[in-house]
Amino acid sequence: MPTARKGLAVTELNGKPYALGGDLLSPTALTTNEEYDPGTNAWSAKASLPGNNPQVAVAALDGKIYALDGFVAGLTISSASVYNQATNTWSAIASLLQERSWATASAAGGKIYLLGGRNSGSTAATLLTFDPSFPTLPRS
Repeated sequence: MPTARKGLAVTELNGKPYALGGDLLSPTALTTNEEYDPGTNAWSAKASLPGNNPQVAVAALDGKIYALDGFVAGLTISSASVYNQATNTWSAIASLLQERSWATASAAGGKIYLLGGRNSGSTAATLLTFDPSFPTLPRS
């Protein structure tokens, strides 16, 4: 991986692992998005994550990567974006109904599940569900 960092998010899309976000040992947030190609054993830089959001949760679903939540300048946020691998672009989508940072996301059964993390200064014990067939997100 070309960019050393901690707190990054990782997902796989079409057989290629992606390393997204994270931060340096100092409080420097990264918007880095790097794709690994196992066929060529090489990493390549892709379109940066929108915003300055190092503790993002990501999951791949239906040929796209969804980036949900994060932590910017000491504040937990509710942003959400989707990455299109074919065009190497990010697009904003509807925000989360709850702010969340340090959460984990996973896709199963056509939905994305956002688990745990922090919201408004406390540890979250909730599960949020995002269904891309609806125009808003997430459903809890």
